[in-house]
Amino acid sequence: MRPPGYRERRLIRWANFSTAAPSRTGTGNMASLNLVREFPQADLYVCWNKQAVFLGLYAMDIIEDAYYRNRSVPKGDRPLWTIQVDKKEPIRARLGAGREPIVSDPTVRLENLSGLNLNVRNLAILELPAQRLGREEFRTGETIELTVSLVTHCQAYRMDWTGKFVLRD
Repeated sequence: MRPPGYRERRLIRWANFSTAAPSRTGTGNMASLNLVREFPQADLYVCWNKQAVFLGLYAMDIIEDAYYRNRSVPKGDRPLWTIQVDKKEPIRARLGAGREPIVSDPTVRLENLSGLNLNVRNLAILELPAQRLGREEFRTGETIELTVSLVTHCQAYRMDWTGKFVLRD
């Protein structure tokens, strides 16, 4: 039996999201991508190092297991996070409902911390290796094009983030 809070501590340890951790120079390469929406349901964060681009998602999403006869949220009703970089094949991940995430690409690493009922936080971190994009490594000055979307529980809301970003120290 694992102690209370085990998953949350494991996620934070893995991500080590002091902003300096993924930085190439130790000064921090984290950017918050602004969503143009009056009442956003989620925030997206991006940082990088030579080996990978890291995407962080913080979303508010109410998922009630009482809506389901067997009190289990089906895969198709869980939030869908879609990430496309440089117009390559998109990565799709089912998040939330206090369950393990389901990701379409086994070459990426994904951790998710979520809950049910009154626990509305949905936190996910995805590590996208340079090799997944056909690169040996990422370098300062390179550009990546991101198209990211989040469709919340039962497709209630949709958030989209897009843009071209220059990797900086």
